[in-house]
Amino acid sequence: HVHQEFNGTDARVPGAQLIASPSTCIQFAPHSDDFKLDTLMPGYRWLDLHADGRITTGVSRVRDAELSMDLASSGY
Repeated sequence: HVHQEFNGTDARVPGAQLIASPSTCIQFAPHSDDFKLDTLMPGYRWLDLHADGRITTGVSRVRDAELSMDLASSGY
C-alpha cells in the first residue's frame, strides 16, 4: 500500500515486473521515513494485457482541478 506510481524491478524478485498505482486521493511522498504528503494530483494506473503476455501500462492523473490538503499533517 504505497499511494505512489511505480513500474520497475527489484533484485530480490528476479524476473518480476513490480507495478504500483498512485492513489485516487492523496499521494504519499516517496523515500520518506515518516508520514509526508506529495503534491502530485490523484491518478490511476491503466493496463493493456496482450495475448503474447506483454503488459502495456501507464498512469493518468487528474487535470484542471485544485487539490486541497494539509501538507503539515502528521497522518490521514
